[in-house]
Amino acid sequence: MKKTILTLLAVLALASTAAPVAFAGNKKVEEPKRNDQFGLFNHVAIGVDLISPDGFGLSVGTSVFPWMQIRAGYAIVPWSLTKWPANIPEAGAQAGQPIAFDVNWEGRNIHLEAGAFCMRHTGNLMIDFFPARNSSFHLTAGVIGGSTNILTLRNTAPLNDYEGVGFSFYPGGNTAMTNLHRIAITNGNIGFTLGRAWAVRPYLGLGWGSFVPSKRVGVMFDMGVEYNGGIGLYANAKDIHGTMKNIKLDGPGLVNLIENMTDKPADEGVKKAADIYDTVSKIPVSFYLKLALVVKIF
Repeated sequence: MKKTILTLLAVLALASTAAPVAFAGNKKVEEPKRNDQFGLFNHVAIGVDLISPDGFGLSVGTSVFPWMQIRAGYAIVPWSLTKWPANIPEAGAQAGQPIAFDVNWEGRNIHLEAGAFCMRHTGNLMIDFFPARNSSFHLTAGVIGGSTNILTLRNTAPLNDYEGVGFSFYPGGNTAMTNLHRIAITNGNIGFTLGRAWAVRPYLGLGWGSFVPSKRVGVMFDMGVEYNGGIGLYANAKDIHGTMKNIKLDGPGLVNLIENMTDKPADEGVKKAADIYDTVSKIPVSFYLKLALVVKIF
């Protein structure tokens, strides 16, 4: 009898030690989430812009928390066009020939050789927030800064014989002499710039992919809006006091300018185009889209 009791006690003891092991073996262990690997500056990555409104760009970034990463970048656009890219019979243009126009400048005929130029330098600082632990979807807030110029149109051959001659421009179409601005030739050059109102531009957006990828290589997509104060056409002009200003050319003023250059009333198509330009140039935001290849350094 005593031997039987001892045997039962031994079986119970083994069962009591085996039960927790069995329970632990059956317990479901939670797998680590995708973003749990990111901590305080424990990973660094670099990125190359594949598609960007800012041109060719490079960025560097790091993780801060599982739900936040930070990145900074620099981009440049070195581009110019001084010859016709294709035949345009209506403009008398032949591919490969210099871009040139004959314009009536306040009663004087001027042969103007011109080109389009774009040399922009842009920097950015972005903070990405990841709402879900197991997703690369992110919300982004940041700032973009640099050149306000998007595209510059100017002459490529100096117009030294016309120093002091200029376009008469009346902002708002108000032809009072007190409102007169002279877009003049300075040092043989005259130019118009398509540009933004603000040099420093806040950004808000969303996207997919993380700048510091979960694997060695990844792709990051961003889309959003930059707050730039509006995009319009600008030119350097002197007011009646002789003060040089960089003024925004508005729709009514452009209609009046065209009428003075052509010496006839603007047609409805010109007026409609000027109205559309005036409306669009007052929109304070513009769409922003970027695709980048990212590589985790460590």
